[in-house]
Amino acid sequence: MLGNPDAPITIIEFADYGCPHCQEYHPEISRFIKDFVETGKANFEYRTFPTAGGARTVFAGQIGECIDDQQPGAFWDAYKIFYDLAVTARYNDEASRLVAQQLNLSYSDLLECAADAQQVNIDVRVGQQYGVSGTPAVMMRLGDSAPQWITYNGVTYNRGPVAYDVLAAVTNSYNAS
Repeated sequence: MLGNPDAPITIIEFADYGCPHCQEYHPEISRFIKDFVETGKANFEYRTFPTAGGARTVFAGQIGECIDDQQPGAFWDAYKIFYDLAVTARYNDEASRLVAQQLNLSYSDLLECAADAQQVNIDVRVGQQYGVSGTPAVMMRLGDSAPQWITYNGVTYNRGPVAYDVLAAVTNSYNAS
């Protein structure tokens, strides 16, 4: 989770670093993070949902969980590095090692931790519970409520990316008080 714990809305992205559609969408979600999460108007929750990246993304998710265990908050640095590797065609079997090196973390410690990491399994179960079947998938949560698909101007976005303008409008609607 990234953002202001008191923000009225959380945008949840289910994604896979290895998914070409997720890679294409990443600049848009990054813009949303800059404009709305960093300003305290929304939270952003990333959930690893392996599709195109398969076992590599499961492993990257496990390493990401362990990176945050070793260095609290570093998951978000790892998230950026994994996407940088992906969009430059370097999301391969060495990606997790490269992320560890760039963050000056012990790769052997990360490997040991990854053997027991469960967040990816939780993310997949949550996604399946709410009907996620592909990536990227974007949902929202108001306060502590359950995740729900975003509906705006009579359109329910229950598959694929949600345009920045829609995310901005929905977020602004919950911040107008």
